[in-house]
Amino acid sequence: MKRLSSVKARIYAAFAGVAAIILVVAATAIGMMYSAETLFAQYRQAARQSLEINDYVRDVETLRQDFADYLQAPDARKGARVREMILDVGTTDADGMAFFLHDPVSLEAIETVTLQSQQYDAAFTKLMAAIAAGTAADSAPETAEIRALGLSMSELYNAMSDRAKQTQNALGPQIVDQQRLQFYIIATVGLIGLIAGIALAAITARWLGSAIVGLTATMRALSQGNYDVAIAGTDVRNELGDMARALETFRDNGRQVAQAEVEKLARDSSAQARAELMARFQAAFDTVIAGAMKGDFSARLDPNQGDPEIDRIADNLNAMLVSVETALGEAETVLGAMAQADLRERMRGNYAGAFDRLKTSTNNVADKLAEMVGELRQTSRALKTATAEILAGANDLSERTTRQAATIEETSAAMEQMASTVALNAERAKTASGSTDKVTRVVEASSAVMDEATSAMTAIETSSAKISNIIGLIDDIAFQTNLLALNASVEAARAGEAGKGFAVVAVEVRRLAQSAAQASSEVKVLIEQSASEVRNGTKLVSDVAGRLGEIIEGVRQTASVMETIASDSQAQASGFSEVNVAVRQMDEMTQHNAALVEQMNASIEQTESQAGTLDTIVETFTLADQQAAAASRPARSARTPVQAPAEPGARALMGKVKKAAKAYFGGAAAEDWNEF
Repeated sequence: MKRLSSVKARIYAAFAGVAAIILVVAATAIGMMYSAETLFAQYRQAARQSLEINDYVRDVETLRQDFADYLQAPDARKGARVREMILDVGTTDADGMAFFLHDPVSLEAIETVTLQSQQYDAAFTKLMAAIAAGTAADSAPETAEIRALGLSMSELYNAMSDRAKQTQNALGPQIVDQQRLQFYIIATVGLIGLIAGIALAAITARWLGSAIVGLTATMRALSQGNYDVAIAGTDVRNELGDMARALETFRDNGRQVAQAEVEKLARDSSAQARAELMARFQAAFDTVIAGAMKGDFSARLDPNQGDPEIDRIADNLNAMLVSVETALGEAETVLGAMAQADLRERMRGNYAGAFDRLKTSTNNVADKLAEMVGELRQTSRALKTATAEILAGANDLSERTTRQAATIEETSAAMEQMASTVALNAERAKTASGSTDKVTRVVEASSAVMDEATSAMTAIETSSAKISNIIGLIDDIAFQTNLLALNASVEAARAGEAGKGFAVVAVEVRRLAQSAAQASSEVKVLIEQSASEVRNGTKLVSDVAGRLGEIIEGVRQTASVMETIASDSQAQASGFSEVNVAVRQMDEMTQHNAALVEQMNASIEQTESQAGTLDTIVETFTLADQQAAAASRPARSARTPVQAPAEPGARALMGKVKKAAKAYFGGAAAEDWNEF
């Protein structure tokens, strides 16, 4: 016999095709998400390397600044600070080195810096010994070697920073392109799958319709009494073949009924009643067949016709119509719902044989599709939720970076103002030193005219008065400088942590002002003693020469002190300028980091938008309530742990900023800060 695919097999094949297409969509989405996650991991690795390198650069620059401070005024405290920074630069922790395990160039640079830090430490030890032996710091050969090593370490770390930034700049456009490609591929494959599913459903329905039309034509011929009609499809071994064989049985029975009717008409007078019965049966049969021809299988024959053979035929036809109508109706309902992306419909009737297997296979396919769509919906929602939380964290990081940049900019402006003030004080000290030189020349001229005692005494008294005025001017300068330092410390205290470095500078300026005031007071006492000796009269004229020598020596000491004040003020102004340059570099790096964070925000926003589009595509499928709830529960659990690391990361970043600020401003002691 001819073997064709059963109705169940064809419907199952159509469902399997739709399932395969959905599997392709799911596999494509998972593959694209894995590729995007790989690029995001590479970008995060580059960002972590950049942050770690920035810490290395700050340590090296702090070491160079501390060494410059040591050269200006070598002492044990500054030497210990330099040694502490050498140890910090030459030490690398395991967590930081883990970022460079797959970067041999950076590992080589870090090893080179570690070796150079050891050379730096050895050279600094020799330099401290040379200074202790009386050698000038600038003339020692170790000074040039240390400066060269510091510059080399700075250049190595700056080169590493440039490479990390180039990697970030290269990965950013790749992530954007990957996200755009992911959206296009998923949308295209999903649309193709939807069209293919609708086409498979239409082909299956058309095949069933054409087969049923042939059977209804045969039924029409039988209803018209044509029992010689050929019934096609009796050799087909499926549900439609069963219907054809039932019609063949009906045709044979019809022939027998017709033959029996002829025999009865010939035998007895009851032939008319038999004819009327057959007419009624024929009319009912025509009605049922006409409804079946129009696709209506709900009509039934009366099973109580009064003739056992006709009743048996009616029962067989009615059973066949019920079985076909119920099975095909539920199968059509499930197929139609799937074509409309509704996966809730199932075949729920009680069937036997082939129709029971059709019911089981159809429901299994629908359940499998619903499970796959539910898992895809869960994945889409989890991706959308995770992207939204990443975007929130990136926005918070952008805001913090912007505030940090503004703080550094204000710090730079305050440093420039402080540097100008120190430079002005240096100029004033230089002017006072010139005035002291004039006083020295006047006193020496007075010593040359000792023979004219009265005139000399008068000149000495006059010169003493002038010196007193100059000393008063010096006292005023020291008082104003002390007042400015006090005001600066008060403003620094109001600024909190950001003004702690300024407080240290104000302490040093105040100490210099107090030293100048003390020196001027000592000179003033000497001048007053000289005036008293002049008023004692001529009996002390013989001692004038010796006293004048003492006066000259005191004035020279005063001039030396004023020159020292001017030199120290100039050195402080130079130090403020170098610190200001370092603050500007920090400002530029912070601005660059803020720009990188903004770029990352834009990429994450695009990812969130595309995840929303994918979620919209998946939402076109309608699932049962329990399946939708099961899909939403894992998505909520996936959101729980995302926000936990935000606050510890912020505190760690603030700790690094405090450490860098303390290093740039010379590590001010707690007691110096509390003094104000």
